[in-house]
Amino acid sequence: MALACTWGGYADSDVEFSKFIGDNHTISIRFLMQYPLAYAGAFFSVHGAGRYFVGQGDFQSLSSPTSPGKTNLLIMIGTQSMNIPVSGDGWHHVALVRTGNEMEVFIDGLGHRPFRVPTNHLPVGTLRFGSGFSQPHGVGGQFYGLLDDFALFKTDLSAERIKSLAGPKRLTDDESLRDDESFLVGYVFRNVRPTSLPPRLRRQLDTKPPATFVEVSDIRNPTLDLPKIPLPLNSPMHLPFAPGEVWRVGQGYQGLQSHHGYAAFCWDIVRDGAIGGSDGEMIYSASSGKVRDAEDGFTNPVPNPQDTNFVSVRNDDDLCCDYLHIKTDSALVSPGAQVNFGTRLALVGDIGVEGPHLHMAVSNGNPSATFFTMPAAFSNYEAEIDGDWKLIIRGIPQSNQRVRRPLDEGPIRYTAVWQRGTGAEIQMYGVTYEQYRAKYDSIWNDNWRLALLETVGVDDRARYTAVWRPTGGSEFQLYGATKAELEAENDKRHSDGWRIDLLTSYVVDGQARYTGVWRPSDQRRPMMIGETLNTLNARDQAQRDQGFRLHRLSTHSNGVEARYSAIWRLSNEEEEPFFDRTEHDYRAAYGARLELGVRVKLLSIAVVNGEPKYSGAFVKQANPGDEERWHAVSYGDLRARYDVLWQQGWRLKLLEPYVS
Repeated sequence: MALACTWGGYADSDVEFSKFIGDNHTISIRFLMQYPLAYAGAFFSVHGAGRYFVGQGDFQSLSSPTSPGKTNLLIMIGTQSMNIPVSGDGWHHVALVRTGNEMEVFIDGLGHRPFRVPTNHLPVGTLRFGSGFSQPHGVGGQFYGLLDDFALFKTDLSAERIKSLAGPKRLTDDESLRDDESFLVGYVFRNVRPTSLPPRLRRQLDTKPPATFVEVSDIRNPTLDLPKIPLPLNSPMHLPFAPGEVWRVGQGYQGLQSHHGYAAFCWDIVRDGAIGGSDGEMIYSASSGKVRDAEDGFTNPVPNPQDTNFVSVRNDDDLCCDYLHIKTDSALVSPGAQVNFGTRLALVGDIGVEGPHLHMAVSNGNPSATFFTMPAAFSNYEAEIDGDWKLIIRGIPQSNQRVRRPLDEGPIRYTAVWQRGTGAEIQMYGVTYEQYRAKYDSIWNDNWRLALLETVGVDDRARYTAVWRPTGGSEFQLYGATKAELEAENDKRHSDGWRIDLLTSYVVDGQARYTGVWRPSDQRRPMMIGETLNTLNARDQAQRDQGFRLHRLSTHSNGVEARYSAIWRLSNEEEEPFFDRTEHDYRAAYGARLELGVRVKLLSIAVVNGEPKYSGAFVKQANPGDEERWHAVSYGDLRARYDVLWQQGWRLKLLEPYVS
């Protein structure tokens, strides 16, 4: 396995520099660069004080009148530093060997000119992998790529031994390490540390997402290994165009023309096939946030090469979406303005460049001396691949690729609530019964059981949204039943010691249908099926008077009236039910209760007269947890958001589909 690093990700060790930095030692690692034309990023560095950086160097640091730069390694220890050119292709190995007061660098087993170890600004702290600034206020600092086979020896290894480490053998296969007393510590970057490994290869690492451990090929094939690197966990971004419009990426990431070094992660995008080209095309906000700055007063020719018109929006994750070269006097927003997905920003222009196009990047928004871009993923777009349009849940558009926002995202919308968690989970969204049943049958024997189940009717067919967790246990399901059939099944199951636990309702062919899930229990579970709001209110109050609280709630609609189905269970929770609220009223009510320790417990949505109506229950919690909430989003946007939240340690609490 290997440590995969992208923006914001790193891994901290407990290896202290004081244990080796002042003595003879050898430190080495294997690496694969994802963006060899980018800025400096550490393979390993100091987490603490002083200066210690071994990693990829800034591409532009070796520029010349005939070349924009060269891929290189940067070695920085205390007040000493050196850049060594290296190929940007394939896996490499670097080792530093200290002998006395000199440090020699070996790349792929070949030695380079040694330098004298300084006595000032030496590192104090612990080793960090994947991130670290190359100067006190350095640009970037993030390594993008894969790291493997880190080794630290408390001796100066010979050149022959360095060649052996740089060879194809992995540390886990190096039997000599078991008896090597000079071998201090190693990392092979895996979640599970089998006892078959020497203790010095089983040290703990504290990873920060999106850094993660991934499987890599035995032959270290970069074509196979680079796709294993996770996407950045930036806040959600859409393509900044109207749905259905086709645009083409001219120059993408790492373009030798101008996208390298601090500007490695930019797109130059033009409208594809438009009469008159891109000039004057509308640019929409790719994200929600606040306008950091805007300038639309420049005309061509600009006073200085760096001058241009632009809009910069600071996203919810404190990074900035920058839109450059906009048309003179076309900015539609001002600094401080709040924008959302799809807010009109400005018109495409050519200020400061030749040819109208949108230059877009995600950046730190800093002044020029410390400004840099970083990779970012767009959500829910389509890309032309091998002549066909493919839905991309999250991805990075590539040079010469045609892209567009989906014009038709289907009729199902989702409202979701997530809570903190790291448990295993499987989800399916809006699938047919046949697809859902095949999936459940395939995972049943592995003890996956339903945690959430919701159904909607689309084109007179049931569509299932399900979440499974590995809880095991007995379970009985009944699908697509009438009210009478469900009530009869409930009576039968109740006498056999089963209680209904999940309940969902929907409409097909103008008829209400119900799906229920029963599990063994001796608790009382009063149930109501397909009743009016007045009946629900009366029944809920009667159950509350007897010590029951809502356990499940499902709503459906024939278009003009909602019907309600409910299950109650014994509980003393401080519960506050709500029924038939607009989305605005529901969100306002929830927002007013959050600071009081109230969280949403149940949620169901029915569309009545074209408007989604929210019903459910709030509950007061002694120790309320964090929540993430998204409302009325498409499948593509939901999946893209959950892909990010999953890596950040969130799991679904509630998931409610409805037909818009």
